[in-house]
Amino acid sequence: MTEFHVEVVRLGKVSPHPNADTLSVTLIHQGYPVTFRTGEFQEGDLAVYLPVDSVAPSTPEWEFLGPGLRNHRIKAKKIRGTFSMGMLTKAPPGLQEGTDVSELLGFVRYEDSLSTQQYTGVAKTDGLEVPAPKLIFQPKAYDIEPYRRYGSTLFAPHEEVVVLEKIHGQNARFVHDGTNLHVGSRVRWLNSDSWVAKSARRYNLEEPLKRFPHIVFFGETYGNNDLGYSVDRSEGDALALFDAWDSNTGQWLDFGVLQAICNTVNLPVVPILALGKFGDLKESLPGLAEGATTIGDKGHVREGWVIKPTVERTLEHMGRVILKMHGEGFLTRKTKG
Repeated sequence: MTEFHVEVVRLGKVSPHPNADTLSVTLIHQGYPVTFRTGEFQEGDLAVYLPVDSVAPSTPEWEFLGPGLRNHRIKAKKIRGTFSMGMLTKAPPGLQEGTDVSELLGFVRYEDSLSTQQYTGVAKTDGLEVPAPKLIFQPKAYDIEPYRRYGSTLFAPHEEVVVLEKIHGQNARFVHDGTNLHVGSRVRWLNSDSWVAKSARRYNLEEPLKRFPHIVFFGETYGNNDLGYSVDRSEGDALALFDAWDSNTGQWLDFGVLQAICNTVNLPVVPILALGKFGDLKESLPGLAEGATTIGDKGHVREGWVIKPTVERTLEHMGRVILKMHGEGFLTRKTKG
C-alpha cells in the first residue's frame, strides 16, 4: 500500500519558532511540523520535503549530514524544544507541486536502504532467504500510510474503527499451507534459522495455524531492540499478531475475525487502545500515540498506534484503508533538542 515519496510541496503558513529568533516553523501536508532557518523559505514557496526515515545519497552535496547511513537517515527531533519531522530543501527549478523527486535526488526509504550496497558495501546475503510458499495470491510487503498525511479524510464520523498499539519490533508473517509452516519478515520468506522461525517455535505456531491453512498471519516480534518490553528472549522474541490475509482470495480479514481465531487457539494479539466511532475518537487520537506502552515493562514509551475500520474496505486511489501514527515521545527518545 505505502508508496515512498520525496515530494515538491508548497509551503503554507510560516510561523516564528517560539524559542529561537533565527528559526521558523511550517506544517507540511497538514500534519508534519518542520523547523528551518528563518528566511530560507517563505509562505507560498516551493520546496522539497524530506520525510522522516528517508535516506540521503552518499554524494558530496549531502556530506554536511555526516558520514554513513546513521547520519544520512532523516529523523524526527526536537529543535530548541519544538517537535520537527523531516527537512526542507530547495526545489529543483521547473518542477510542479506534488512531483516525486526521490529518484532524481537519490533518496530511498530507510528500510530499503538496509539492503543496498550504497550504504552497506555488500548485498544482503545472510543465507536466510528461501523461496516463497506456493499460494494462489502472494502477500506484498506490509506497509501502512501515515495518519499525519491523510488525517481524518479516510474515515466517516460514524464509521466503527479499532485503534491498536503499535509495538516496536520486527514485522513477521506466518502461513501454513496444509503441509508445512512458512515464516517470513516484512519482505522475505525465511528459513528455520531465522529469528522469525525461533519466535514461531516459542509459540508452537505449527499446530494452531494448521487449523487455518492459507491464511497469512502478520505480527510483530519484539524484545530485540532498545524497547525490550521486559521480554526473556532465551526461547525467541515475543510475538503479537495484528493482521490476517486470505491467500486464496487476496482479501484481508476483519480484525474481529483475527481476534476470534487467536482466542480460539490461544495466540497473542496486539493491545486495543480504543474501539468506537471515528468521530467520537478523533480528538483523542494524538494523545493515544503518547505515554507508556500497555505491554511488558510499563516504563517503556509507546511507539504509537494503527487505526483501521472494523469492517475492511479499500479505496481506489490508495488501496486498503489503514493508517499509523508514531508518537512524538517515541520518535525523539534518542535525540536531544
